[in-house]
Amino acid sequence: MDSTSQPGERRLAIIEIDQELLITMMKEGFEGKIKTIKGLPEDAVFFASRFDDRTQTSYFVFYHPSFPIVKIGNAIPTISWEITNA
Repeated sequence: MDSTSQPGERRLAIIEIDQELLITMMKEGFEGKIKTIKGLPEDAVFFASRFDDRTQTSYFVFYHPSFPIVKIGNAIPTISWEITNA
């Protein structure tokens, strides 16, 4: 909780990433040169993660004071991110 949040509220956002992309990047010999051109603030703090078997997607939850306030039980908003060749 930060100074602008109330008990039961947090400033959170989710980043989604496809499992296939993660696996590709983790394989030995991967030489992809990418640059994130839109994404999380540099000082965002990792909060939690989960994996959805149905969609084969990983969800990473982050905290940052610039994110909207989310009350417990409400859906956490998703932040879009974009990469390009470096």
